[in-house]
Amino acid sequence: MNSPNLFNYATKELSQDAMICWLIAFAGMQSVRNPAEVELRQCGRELLNALFSKWQFTPTVYERVEVFQQEKHIDVLVRINERHVLLIEDKTLTRDHDDQLTRYRNLVTEGKTLLRNVNTDEVFPIYFKTGNHSLREREYAKSCNYRVFDRNDFLSVLESYQGNNEIFVDFRNHLKNWQLETENFRQWTSKGEKTDRGWQGLYRWIEENYLVGCNDNWGPLGSRNEGFIGNWIEPTATSENSRFAIWIERDKIGFRLFGSKNKPCAEGMNHEKQYWADAFVENGSGRFTSPGRLDATRTKPMCVAQWRGWLVFGDNGLLDLTASLKNLKDAREILVTTIQQ
Repeated sequence: MNSPNLFNYATKELSQDAMICWLIAFAGMQSVRNPAEVELRQCGRELLNALFSKWQFTPTVYERVEVFQQEKHIDVLVRINERHVLLIEDKTLTRDHDDQLTRYRNLVTEGKTLLRNVNTDEVFPIYFKTGNHSLREREYAKSCNYRVFDRNDFLSVLESYQGNNEIFVDFRNHLKNWQLETENFRQWTSKGEKTDRGWQGLYRWIEENYLVGCNDNWGPLGSRNEGFIGNWIEPTATSENSRFAIWIERDKIGFRLFGSKNKPCAEGMNHEKQYWADAFVENGSGRFTSPGRLDATRTKPMCVAQWRGWLVFGDNGLLDLTASLKNLKDAREILVTTIQQ
């Protein structure tokens, strides 16, 4: 049995904030007492180099390193040599909300933190995200003038550490396991376990291999608390009176109908919902089914048809990504054909 990992229990973002601050604090040590501190200081400076390199900049020396946690609710602020400032918004499962990224950058650049007056050109905002996230989330952070530092970036730094500090090693193993669980969709079998993180890995693979560069509207399904829980695709083709989108939710592709003015379906649309349900089932050639109930919902567009079992498993028993992606493309083409007929 493996020893318990501290970070299986210390799961809050504050725990990750603490690791970032702790490691960067070692980077600022001008004198060290033993070889263990030398190794941690080196890794801390590797982290600072990696963060600054996202902005194509690296301080020549680290004479003074100041670390501040939760100043004005900013996760981590780091000032180097009394000049260069790293503004780090740290995330694990959650995402930006309430215009955090812009507000925090403005607090720093307008001199409203304990750093006081800061040269705007010497503020380097970083969106530090170790949890699984969509490409759209990355693009949003970039649009707010942040650079994204993700789990792979962090692991590249952590792997440079050759010491045996137990807290450090536990944290690194925690992130490595997260990465392995995310990539395990490539080893899925039809009867095997399919974890939340594996689904997130598959959704990201779909983005990278199908959605990026396509002409359709698309994005992640998720929430502030639940993270990356699916994809949605809305073809640019539309019907005269109705709007549709495909929702990829685990092993189900749902065909969802919006009501008037892009709102979810409302009461009084029963005839329209039944019409589309019948049309999709007919055009699906036996692959689609109608949900058991076509009730109106307040928060989601109505699912009028669904395709369960769109994932394909090959003769070797493993998930066939190419064939599964073809099914997704077929679902999109059937949606377009149905709404235009």
